[in-house]
Amino acid sequence: MIASNVSFVFVDTCIIGNVVKGDCSPEDRSALSAIMVLPTSQISFGASTLVREEIEQIPKEYRSAHVGMYDTLRNFPTSDVTWVDESDPSIIASDTRYRRAQEILSGRTDAHLVVDAVNEQYDYFLTTDYKTVLRHASEVESEFSIKPVSPSQLAERWGLDP
Repeated sequence: MIASNVSFVFVDTCIIGNVVKGDCSPEDRSALSAIMVLPTSQISFGASTLVREEIEQIPKEYRSAHVGMYDTLRNFPTSDVTWVDESDPSIIASDTRYRRAQEILSGRTDAHLVVDAVNEQYDYFLTTDYKTVLRHASEVESEFSIKPVSPSQLAERWGLDP
């Protein structure tokens, strides 16, 4: 693990889609900009390789903007980005934490990503999923060792001025 003053932030797959489609609030968009330029001595990003699979499901006429955002995140010059291969479905299905996450979040993909982030020991689960993950943030945080936050919430916690 990297030095203890580094915050480990797992980026939810919905961030890319919401930014591309303009579904991010102005506050979250500004906060993302402020967060993404923090030096690697302060932040380390992670994201699931599931992102690419989800992008492939987008209709072809809309896909290129999502691929562009994905490539930007993959090649972001000022941050350390780790790509987390999603867990083997047969293994995760027997994981009691996955079942508990699925009960809380009532969604297979959200539960899968949260458990992957927990398994990799991330501090934060960065998402713009207000309907599911953020609505159950306190329950996820008390059940697991991860804090679900929106970009604006994370910027506020860190005292960033987006």
